[in-house]
Amino acid sequence: MAFPVVQSIVTTAVGNTATWVVNLPAGIQSGELLLVMGRAGTNNTLTITIPSGWTRVITDSTYNSYGYCMYRIADGTEGSSVTVTANFNVGSVNHALRISNATAISGTPLVLVGVISDWNLPAHTPSGGEDDYLWIGSAGLVSSAAITAVSDPPNYGSPSTITNGVNSWMQRLVFRNLRATSEDPGSFAFSSSWSAGNKHLLTTLAVKPAAGGGGGGGGGGGGGSTTVGRKRLLKTIGSRAYRRYLI
Repeated sequence: MAFPVVQSIVTTAVGNTATWVVNLPAGIQSGELLLVMGRAGTNNTLTITIPSGWTRVITDSTYNSYGYCMYRIADGTEGSSVTVTANFNVGSVNHALRISNATAISGTPLVLVGVISDWNLPAHTPSGGEDDYLWIGSAGLVSSAAITAVSDPPNYGSPSTITNGVNSWMQRLVFRNLRATSEDPGSFAFSSSWSAGNKHLLTTLAVKPAAGGGGGGGGGGGGGSTTVGRKRLLKTIGSRAYRRYLI
């Protein structure tokens, strides 16, 4: 079975409004999995409403007070953008991904509060058992000062980061192909001037491949790194390195 493949990613930073219009990637094909997730630029509790036709990946109410994570299978009616609403005006930072050879997605959230030194992503066990999952680690952060990403979890790569322009709100995604029944990704490292009121969202997602799918190959087993789009994949087996291209 082949791993799911991230065909493209777009990011959208939204200003001070209760209506977040989030761009979707171009070139969406029917049957692809569309993943959209965002972090509000506030430490205040929100009511965030997702549009009809989309399904929340994360249903935890605390997580959904500060951000959202949703998906759908493309069918030609999704349009070029999607609108998420909040109950008061606030900015947000958002990612939208189109993923081929994917049939479902699940995740485990973790909400951290205050001054953080350990950005350890939560372990996640999908209900589908062992499979060729695309794993996604996400951090959605708010600080009173600029945030800098220092390091990503081991074996994760192809980072995608969106900020509000002065880096005090950030969402960062990293990726890994791994055949497994569960995954405990490890930690990010970030630097900033954290305060006691900061709320931070950490999420581990597993994208399940379509049965008998024909998407891109990649780093199953225990090693390797994953890239998105038409980029080089480098995998080391023993002392030999193999280069392949996704898509």
